[in-house]
Amino acid sequence: MSLMPCLSYRRVSTTKQAREGHGLDAQEARTLDHVRTIGGYVEAGFWDDITGGGDLMKRPGMVARWLSRC
Repeated sequence: MSLMPCLSYRRVSTTKQAREGHGLDAQEARTLDHVRTIGGYVEAGFWDDITGGGDLMKRPGMVARWLSRC
């Protein structure tokens, strides 16, 4: 059985979110646990630590990921 490639996107919106244990490092740990559970591996990871809503596809981490595929 081959492992399934996965992408990992992590994001925090506020400094409070990061302080309360939901920061990028905590999200990465949970993501890796989940990926292993489903029989996958993280092929690439990217993240954003900007605040607020807005268009997901225009966030720096997301833009960088899609540009790297070109």
